Amino acid sequence: MPLADWRDGFGHVDALAGANSQYDVDYLISNINGGEGFDWFYASAADRDNQIRTPITDTTYSEPWVFRYKDLWSWWSNPHHNRPGGVRAGTPTAWVPQSKKIVFTETGAPAVDKGANQPNVFVDPKSTESALPYYSTGARDDLAQRRVLEAGAAFWSDAANNPTSSVYAGPMVEADRHYIWAYDARPFPDFPARSDVWGDAANWEKGHWLNGRLGRAPLDLLVAALSAEAGFTALETGRLEGVLTGYVVDRPMSPREMIDPLADVFQFDMVETGSVIRFQPRSDAPVLTIDASALAARKSGAFTLSLGQELDLPAAFRLGFIDEQEDFAPAVVEARDPGARPAREIGAEIAAVLAPAEAEARARSILADAWVMRETLSFSLPPSVMELEPGDAIILNDLGTERRYRITEIDDGTERRADLVRVSPSVYEAPVGPASFTSPAPVQVFASPLWELMDLPLLREGDDAAAPWLAAFADPWPGGVALYRAVGESAGAPALAGAAPARAVLGRLNDGLAPAASGRWNNSAVSVKLSFGVLASRAQEEVFTGANLFAIESAGGGWEVAQFRDAVLQGDGSWRLTGLLRGQAGSEAEAQAGASAGARFVLLTPAVTQIDFSLNQRGVLYDWQAGPGQDIPDTENFTARTLTMNARGLAPLAPAHLRATREGADIRLAWTRRTRVGGDGWEGEVPLGEAFERYTVKIFNAGAEVRVIQTATPDYLYTAADITADFGGQGPGAVITFAVAQVSDAVGEGVEAMEGVGIK
Repeated sequence: MPLADWRDGFGHVDALAGANSQYDVDYLISNINGGEGFDWFYASAADRDNQIRTPITDTTYSEPWVFRYKDLWSWWSNPHHNRPGGVRAGTPTAWVPQSKKIVFTETGAPAVDKGANQPNVFVDPKSTESALPYYSTGARDDLAQRRVLEAGAAFWSDAANNPTSSVYAGPMVEADRHYIWAYDARPFPDFPARSDVWGDAANWEKGHWLNGRLGRAPLDLLVAALSAEAGFTALETGRLEGVLTGYVVDRPMSPREMIDPLADVFQFDMVETGSVIRFQPRSDAPVLTIDASALAARKSGAFTLSLGQELDLPAAFRLGFIDEQEDFAPAVVEARDPGARPAREIGAEIAAVLAPAEAEARARSILADAWVMRETLSFSLPPSVMELEPGDAIILNDLGTERRYRITEIDDGTERRADLVRVSPSVYEAPVGPASFTSPAPVQVFASPLWELMDLPLLREGDDAAAPWLAAFADPWPGGVALYRAVGESAGAPALAGAAPARAVLGRLNDGLAPAASGRWNNSAVSVKLSFGVLASRAQEEVFTGANLFAIESAGGGWEVAQFRDAVLQGDGSWRLTGLLRGQAGSEAEAQAGASAGARFVLLTPAVTQIDFSLNQRGVLYDWQAGPGQDIPDTENFTARTLTMNARGLAPLAPAHLRATREGADIRLAWTRRTRVGGDGWEGEVPLGEAFERYTVKIFNAGAEVRVIQTATPDYLYTAADITADFGGQGPGAVITFAVAQVSDAVGEGVEAMEGVGIK
């Protein structure tokens, strides 16, 4: 259903009848229930070219609506009579007038010049049905498409145009359910930028798609919105032409300062006429033709015609803008006249988001306009044309030669003097070139990361002794891995507990790691296959100062902290580590448990960080989940585990050097305490490292626990009476087995040391 019959220029029928342009919404609305397909039709292609319109009539049965394919009203409200052989049947069909609503399942127009002339055609070079609308230049035109949609929405939402059915008490056309062709599920700007993926990407530029277009701002609405910032609502902006993807107001400025760059680039004027501010394009049709002979005479003659110096004119114009096709990067386009003799170059910047082809069209138009406007005209207005205002275009007829001018200024004095500049309509019709979207970078899809939450002993002074350690790896790396914590299904939304800022060096053991003692070099080797990263050998002195520290998942369920001196890359990509120091930082028990093949290996680099963890969370069973930092939890990119953290770093280390000495019939059990903090010095006893000193001592007889006591000193006198009660008259013999653990005020008993020692 065509909504226009527009042609270039102003000499065609619809322009002469008063329509402003192909973007005139009132003009388009008038053709919904009028114009071609309603009032008249073209009988041939020649008639269309010459605009010879044949009225649609039915002289036989007085039902012209039968031939009016746009006359929905008559078709919907009248009985239907078939016409076999052209003869109207006397009996109507089963159709009941007004019995069903009409739903538009495809409505819209192509984004191309004069799209309203033939909204159904589609440009597709691969199709035999490819076509441009009648008389279209073939240039992309988003505003032409939008105006068709605006006209349809305005017309059908008006109850005066949309009658109510007497059958179902609803409107003839369901105005709230227009299905617009087409909004594509493929995301903009990947479609149309990804021509390597979609074969129809080139069709988007002039096609019916709304992706990337529907959110663009028509110039008339943008100027009205900016004017409203200053409280001006008495405006006329409907004749402005153009559309922007965006406009940036990046600092405090007046509405005039916001609008002026738009006026310069889109070439329109602002005119105060009565109580209204009128914004009008310089491409407007002339309002009248004036004969030079009718002009009021001045001292120097009827009119003065001047021509600017060519050397004062630009040979090039550069326009700075924001490029919508290059991820909104600043860009510059240039229009240049290669034949121009002057070397002068000018430029301007506008904080508007445009397609480069649109910016180039504007730059060409501005450059061409500067050369056309070098011709200026000045004359005094006769009383017969006193209604002329600045911005109006006129045609000056001088002895049969017609030239078009635009009034730039009117000076009212003893005479009404008008200053004008030359206008060429073709200057403002700069066609928009083809679009060229830069293909966006491939979208990275982040998979679930590998991660470990480790309850480690205190590694360094200054660390949070209670907090667990998080290590994570993913390829590609999502920029960070977030860890969330929740308690059971009824705990509500998971809480962010921490984040891994960088990829950790993670791997697994190729084979098991045998149990070993701490405090000495271990000559065994371990083979590790890494998921990421490299390992390096370090000097023995560097190892003693903390280099090459790693954690390994113990067969006993905890984490052993160890170090290696030498690392050699093997042919299969694994690493062979030798020169091991096992059971570091008080993890002797885990070292003695060993590790199984496949156990997790974590190099303790700065990428391994501590999470937020308070002491009252110790011992609580939490649901933990980790995934890409920018994603939300409880999605497919998160993996979950149920773990309990026990603030391992606060647990006192196992006492050392367990010994037993006879004192008469009694036995004194003694040991040497260790400390988590400040224990590297060799002078005197190590600091306590706890709020108070206390130990739990357990004594065993044949593997069975027979006595548990607590003491505030690093020894205990096992009296003869207690020995007899626990072992009988024979006593423990030459060896006594006991265990001792230091007690913390924060977490209770620490790591236990248990040993069978000879009694001296």
